Amino acid sequence: MSENAAGLTLTAGARLHQRYELKRQLYARQGGAVWLARDLVSSGDVVVKLANDSAVLRREWETLRALNNAHIVRAFDFADEAPALFAQYFVDGPSLADLGAVEFNELVRPMRLVVQALGYLHRRDVSHGDVAPSNILFDHGGAPFLIDFGSATRGELAIGAGNGTPAYRSPERGSAGLATPADDIFALGRILGEFANATIDPALRALIDAMVGPAEKRPDAAAVDAALESAGVAATVMSAARVRRVETQAATASANDAIETVRAAPVTRAAQPAAAPVAAKSTSGLSVPMVVGALVVLLALFAAALYFIDREPPAPSIAVDDEPVGETELAEAVDDAGADEPTWRDQSPSAFDEEMEFNEGSIDSVLDTSRLSPKQRAGRTLGELLAKQEVLEGRGVNSWAPVEYERALGFYESGDKFYLADDFANAEAQYRKAIVEFDLLIGRVTGVFTDTVSAADAAFASGESREAERLYGIALEITPNDPRSVEGLERARKLDEVLALVEAGGDAEFDGDFEAAKVAYDKALVLDANWQAAAEGSARAAKQILDQQFRDRMTDGFLALDAREFIAARRAFRAAQQLRPESREPADGLLQVDQADRLGKIRILRSDAEIAEQEENWPAAVELYKAMLEQDDKLALARDGLTTARSRVALDETIKRYLDDPDLLTNPKELRAASGVLSRMTAIDPVGPRLAEQREQLTAALKRAATPIKVELVSDELTEVAVFKVGRLGQFNRTTLVLRPGLYTAVGTRLGYRDVRLEFRVSPDDPPKPVIVRCEEPI
Repeated sequence: MSENAAGLTLTAGARLHQRYELKRQLYARQGGAVWLARDLVSSGDVVVKLANDSAVLRREWETLRALNNAHIVRAFDFADEAPALFAQYFVDGPSLADLGAVEFNELVRPMRLVVQALGYLHRRDVSHGDVAPSNILFDHGGAPFLIDFGSATRGELAIGAGNGTPAYRSPERGSAGLATPADDIFALGRILGEFANATIDPALRALIDAMVGPAEKRPDAAAVDAALESAGVAATVMSAARVRRVETQAATASANDAIETVRAAPVTRAAQPAAAPVAAKSTSGLSVPMVVGALVVLLALFAAALYFIDREPPAPSIAVDDEPVGETELAEAVDDAGADEPTWRDQSPSAFDEEMEFNEGSIDSVLDTSRLSPKQRAGRTLGELLAKQEVLEGRGVNSWAPVEYERALGFYESGDKFYLADDFANAEAQYRKAIVEFDLLIGRVTGVFTDTVSAADAAFASGESREAERLYGIALEITPNDPRSVEGLERARKLDEVLALVEAGGDAEFDGDFEAAKVAYDKALVLDANWQAAAEGSARAAKQILDQQFRDRMTDGFLALDAREFIAARRAFRAAQQLRPESREPADGLLQVDQADRLGKIRILRSDAEIAEQEENWPAAVELYKAMLEQDDKLALARDGLTTARSRVALDETIKRYLDDPDLLTNPKELRAASGVLSRMTAIDPVGPRLAEQREQLTAALKRAATPIKVELVSDELTEVAVFKVGRLGQFNRTTLVLRPGLYTAVGTRLGYRDVRLEFRVSPDDPPKPVIVRCEEPI
């Protein structure tokens, strides 16, 4: 788990920007982290680099995006929004630091590819700034990749915030300087120096010393590459087998040490018998001939190693599964190694910008065989022969050229006999004849492999399972783990069963039993997912099954529609729609269901609305007509009914207002309005019981409001009396007013006394009482 600057906690399984699903953290550094993630768009693994400073991260991404070299890790998409990140190619293999002990000769070959990648960078004014073993990764084919540009510079601009690995930082750069091409050369020289031993070519030793020497005298990348090329170092990938053996390096360390001890021992060929091509078997134990034979093989391999270290090979070679391959097989070997690019070397010319001289141990002195004795020359030739024999046996030569191989072994045996007789000149001549035969066979490997795979494919296509299985087996002896042959062999072993299942599927399909046909075809596809006939048959059967299911669901839908079971009808039509989304039939069926359902609902609502009108329940009628309009907003019946119902609701509310508060009718304006309401009520036809009752009640209220009543007022002849809505009455002892029913207010005033104010109601239902208005409270 880690946390970025934006406060987002990063854990395995988290998804960033809806695209990258984190799998595991590879490493974390100050200001950022690097995770292995799955790209949900491409469904492949990528490396996701996150940083708190998006500007610094963007500079690194922009630099990587502008680079196009087979051995510089590629960058993909950049995301600015938090968390800022970019994705890059996932090199699924160990770093140089993980490989452990590596023979210098095995290391320096792939390191030429790193040198060329650095030269590519330097020509573009980019310095890596952190060339360290942990930043050189190997894929499973052994191809090296430069990663991590967090310490790089472009011209005078720092791309990242890092400053390189201290152990590989040049003295002049210090702990805070910008990286330069000379710093990269120093770091690479430091790496080569760590793997070098006392037995390396003096010219290579001088080269390494120059790379880690004073900055002004360091060769550039082109000069380093040219020096390595002149020393006979081919630019190839690392042994794929070594890359795969990283996890078992510790277990094999002791065995490697023993082999090194044997290699270091002095070789005296005359004291030992020659290695026979086919060893005699013993029934039990370790016989003396077996032990001696094993020692001869080890010493011969040592001689071969000396030969290939000392001589300049006639053509570049590449190691695939620990097998050296000639130039004619370079492209195939690269493919076997799992490389992404067809050419590992940068295509720009590699030459010294400045003349460099290495005076010690020149290549010419090493390759000068005129100084060697006949015995030494025969030993070197034997080493070359054994190396080629190992290649051929690793490519299953006995299975495709046993006669030619046996003839070559005859020359080999004859050479051994001459060698044991101390006739080294004839021994070398016989070894050379064997080498010629071996070279011819090596030259045929690619063609034989291609022809064998083609013949196996043809046998497979013809249904000849046994022949196809045999040929694919031979192809795998020639090129172990070839994906096409591995797949072909697996398919050939299941071919008879697949053919039987496809035939059974065809019979069932002919009989109309599509379920059984699909089961048979699918079983065939489980055995062989690439069998086209099974895939096509399964698709046909699935279509027939789908069509039948579709027809059944449509029938169910129409039957339910006829029975007015709208829920069941919709369910059936929607099921048919899911089966065939492109068909218009389910949509038409659903439309019919909606129409029938809507018409049914309208009929029910209309019936309920008529009942509500009959019961004079106008609020309910309003809601029912509104519900009808929701079903069909153009329904005239519902519109007219809603208008009538709303007017009756409004009339009810007005009548209720006057009946609940009869005093409103004392106001002449309200009295006239109420009279108008009564007139409208009289015009309504038909008249329901409730409306008739309301009309009677309003008529009575209007009649009462229009009938005057005598009211007696009593005072003290000292108080000035006034009645609102009537007028001033002056001072009096008793007086009588004739008033219509309603609520009135009387006010009395007298100088030096507190005013009085009282309300009194005039109602025909109650006998009027005298209203006393006197100011009696002095101020």
